[in-house]
Amino acid sequence: MAPLVAKGNNGVITVDGDWLTIERRTPGRAGYSMGFRRIPLASITAVQLRHAGVFANGFIRFSVQGSPQIGGGLQNAMRDENAVIFRRRQARGFSIIRAAVEHYMAALHAGDRSGTGEPDIPEQIKKIGELRDQKLITEEEFEAKKAQLLERL
Repeated sequence: MAPLVAKGNNGVITVDGDWLTIERRTPGRAGYSMGFRRIPLASITAVQLRHAGVFANGFIRFSVQGSPQIGGGLQNAMRDENAVIFRRRQARGFSIIRAAVEHYMAALHAGDRSGTGEPDIPEQIKKIGELRDQKLITEEEFEAKKAQLLERL
C-alpha cells in the first residue's frame, strides 16, 4: 500500500505501514528547521479531528501511550507535538488519515496485528487451492474451507 500523506499549516503527516510520521518545518534563525516524530500506530489510543471552517482552521490530534495528553481546542493543538493544524482546503487528506488510523486501531483491537482488518478471502482461497494442488489437503477439505470462506463475504 502506498503511504498516505496530508499536508497542513504546521506539519505533514505520513502513514506508512505500521508508522505515523509528523514532519515539522518551522522558521528559525537560519531559515527553516526540520523535525520528525515517528509514532508506532499500535501506540495510538485515540484520534481527534476538528473540522476546519470558513473562518477557523481545523486540527488532527493523536493520543499516544506515554505522552502527556493535551486537551482543548485549536490554541492547545498548536502547542501539541501530536497535532497538526490544517485549512479547509486541506481537510480531505486529514479525514483519510484519521480513517486509516482508526481502521488500524480497530483491527489491532480485534486481534489482527497486520492492521489490514478482514483477511483477503480470495487470497486465502488461492492459498488453500495451492495446498490442494500439492496434495497436502484433499479436494473435499478444499471445498469445505472454500465454502466457509465464501460465507464470510
